[in-house]
Amino acid sequence: MKIGILTYFGDLNSGTNLQAYAVVRLVQSVYPEAEVKVINYHPYPRRWKPYLTDFNLKSLSLDFSRLRKYSAFLRDLPLTSESMRPTSREAASKFFESLGFDMIFVGSDTLLELHHQKHDTLTPYWLSPSLRARKVFLSPSAREVEFDDLSQAQRAEMAACLEAMDCISVRDAGTMRLMGSFLPESRLTMLPDPTFSLEIDPEPARIFATRKGLDKATKPVVCLHLNRRDAHSDAIAKGFKDRGYLVASLRPARYADFQLNDIGPLEVAGIFRHFAFVVTHRFHDSIFCYKNGTPVLTYTPPGYVVNSQGQSKFRSLHEMFGLAETNLVHSVEDFSAQRILAMADGAIQAFRAAEGTIKAKLDTNRQLLLDFVSGTRTISGSVAAGNDRVDPRTQQP
Repeated sequence: MKIGILTYFGDLNSGTNLQAYAVVRLVQSVYPEAEVKVINYHPYPRRWKPYLTDFNLKSLSLDFSRLRKYSAFLRDLPLTSESMRPTSREAASKFFESLGFDMIFVGSDTLLELHHQKHDTLTPYWLSPSLRARKVFLSPSAREVEFDDLSQAQRAEMAACLEAMDCISVRDAGTMRLMGSFLPESRLTMLPDPTFSLEIDPEPARIFATRKGLDKATKPVVCLHLNRRDAHSDAIAKGFKDRGYLVASLRPARYADFQLNDIGPLEVAGIFRHFAFVVTHRFHDSIFCYKNGTPVLTYTPPGYVVNSQGQSKFRSLHEMFGLAETNLVHSVEDFSAQRILAMADGAIQAFRAAEGTIKAKLDTNRQLLLDFVSGTRTISGSVAAGNDRVDPRTQQP
């Protein structure tokens, strides 16, 4: 059996690469006898360039080390030998068909977003109904897409795509509501991001942390993964240093005591356990903080759009653990050094108080993902026979 995984990957983004890696490992665990490949499809040019903010010779040297690590990581990811960057949904569908997969998992991440599209089309991640493979949505998100914003052509294409899907799970309430405009609730499942299924190997991060001297830090270390456009970075770093912290940064930063921009994906997965606290604008950073048991405060980055209900992937994540009010800065307008520093102690205390709940939810999330993918074996068994689509929860057509 041949199984394809269609998702974001390949940029210098640890979150999307680790999410793709997690999906591969998850699907392989359920289908050990299958050939599992990530479809080598990139809708946009991949961005491989050094950090330009606070650029210097040291940061450039570290960036080259990071590039080597990402290259090695991608060489170990099982990719299709064929690759394509098509310009249309129709061309992409023909490419996917040519690969001859029996089943395609689409997800996770914000694959179903439409802000890059013209108003009468969908992205290729909304699979064509004509594609001759069993089709599964594995926790994708439509980001801020709303039914009322869709054109008639988009609504018709979306309805056809969803009707042809064999199994559908989504990552957030907004995407669930969007798909509920087309399908009964019984056909939809809410799942966490697939990175929750990943068993973290702590050794790469331990070696990296030791090489960087984090194990010899004389004070607690706060990790600041701030956006390059943030105007408050220096003030945030100074505020934490005044409170007795040392500061680490995952990107070049003149205020950092530990500059870690040479970190690779597998090191990112475990690095957060080496910090006392993390402030980040990254969704997957936040997930790995939960998985590493490290208190995190997430802020919505500039340019990120929430939907009309005020929902976002950041809110959905922290609501999952009951920490949306204490560990999330909800809007860009609320982001400031004063706001971050005022919330820090409360975020740490709330996280520590919820450790039992967090552990239980992590176990639940891992099992939910495993159960959903295991359920797709019901439909995979009908591939060769050409049977009608089967719902894996009811085992009925």
